[in-house]
Amino acid sequence: MQPGIKNITTAFQFGHLGRLGMTLLLLTAVLITLFCSTVIFFVIRSQAEKVPHAVLLDADSFMALARYQDADIFMQQALAKYGRQPDLLLRMGCIQSMLADEHAALEDKERCFAAADQLLREAAALNPKELMILWNRALLAFRQAEAYQAAGLTARAQACREEFLSLAQAVGRRRDWQPDLQLHLGLLAESRGDQATAIAHYIAEFNNAPDNATAYQSLQRLRQDQAAARLPMPSWYLDAAGASLLVLLGLGLLHRGWMHQASERSRRHLKEGYHGHQHQTG
Repeated sequence: MQPGIKNITTAFQFGHLGRLGMTLLLLTAVLITLFCSTVIFFVIRSQAEKVPHAVLLDADSFMALARYQDADIFMQQALAKYGRQPDLLLRMGCIQSMLADEHAALEDKERCFAAADQLLREAAALNPKELMILWNRALLAFRQAEAYQAAGLTARAQACREEFLSLAQAVGRRRDWQPDLQLHLGLLAESRGDQATAIAHYIAEFNNAPDNATAYQSLQRLRQDQAAARLPMPSWYLDAAGASLLVLLGLGLLHRGWMHQASERSRRHLKEGYHGHQHQTG
């Protein structure tokens, strides 16, 4: 090989190796960067998830006291401080759902429902296995159905009922017993006019949670309604029954009179026979 060609080949080889080395170096740098970013992400996330238990208890206390406006302000501060964590988003979604009751206009209720739905879906995306998020999505659909039914929007109410039923069934498949699940299934059945199914659900709820006052009151109310629904017999039936009773009473009186007359005749015949026998003997 001529010296010139050999030098060109050697230079080419060194240049190729140099480019390969630079490529490997860049790939290594990228991998290191991705690894560091992943570690930092999980470290930050683990630190952000450490929401003090007292914060969650305070939020629950506000909701238990029905102080939803105060709970809303408190949770906004918690979200700003600790980040959009599933436990906080879940409670914020519940609060927005309950705030709908404080509005008379359907548009205002829908705004609260939309905010609640967005918060609960965000919480579900962060923690898909949390059953309480799924259950509260079901409760939200139930409350939407009630609002739409009250507004006369039957089709939209029915769509929300179907969504509730689907989510509630998903909850039932994942947990043998979920408080208030049977109660709401009973309320749904009652809204459809199926009192027998509603009573069965109320009984199931009450058997598992005897302190559930709503289940007990709903069960008692339906049983009272069923007792009141046992209407008296139709008038024509009563008229016929009354006439039959009068006939029977009349026949009874006639029979009694006949028996009395027969008894008197018997006594008279016996008396006459006795006196006749005495006369013959004398």
